[in-house]
Amino acid sequence: MTKYAGFYDTQTAWNQVFWGLLLGGFYGYLANAFILEPALLGTYGGAQGQFNVINVILVALITTIGAHFMLLRKKVRANNSQATSGWALGLSLGAMIAMFFIARMLIETGLTIQSVANAVVFSLVTPRAEAMITCFHGHLMVQGRRWGAVIRSMSFRMILIVMLVSAVDFYPTWFFIVPFLFIFQPKTNEWIWDSIPKEARRRLRRIWASQTRMQQSTTVSSNEEE
Repeated sequence: MTKYAGFYDTQTAWNQVFWGLLLGGFYGYLANAFILEPALLGTYGGAQGQFNVINVILVALITTIGAHFMLLRKKVRANNSQATSGWALGLSLGAMIAMFFIARMLIETGLTIQSVANAVVFSLVTPRAEAMITCFHGHLMVQGRRWGAVIRSMSFRMILIVMLVSAVDFYPTWFFIVPFLFIFQPKTNEWIWDSIPKEARRRLRRIWASQTRMQQSTTVSSNEEE
């Protein structure tokens, strides 16, 4: 997003950040109250865990539908900026659910080196993972595949929630999550690039070409002086 700053609908993207914080707060509360806490009950509470798959489906569905309506707004559709707006929206969603999960983890485990390290990973990985999911959602919407966008992003979000719950007290879970971020990062770049208006893309290419020529001329000049 920083690479393309000024060439997409930045104002709408920042607007999605705000709405993402509100939706993400609701998302984080539901995931913590109905998924994480029942799952941790057996680990730290000495009781039988009550991990409920139905709760996972409902929380993922509610969040995905909320994100879908955010990306259906007129100002988002006006410039086909669903992918860039989805990335911004997803960052806020991920940041909020990470905050809820980190707080719950620290309450249960206390402040230790392991918990602090896990909190850092949560704060770095979760927002990016949610951003990728919501960016993909927006990309499918641009292609006119609205139902497909809801179903696929809900499915990915369900998997992510389950993995995040596991990562709270089973740290090796991150070795299953992080590689997928690197695998799908190139595709995310393509989705964002496709959402930039064609005229803006042409101007951006000209700027990059001009910068490359300037760098090459500067290198040649410095070599001649030496």
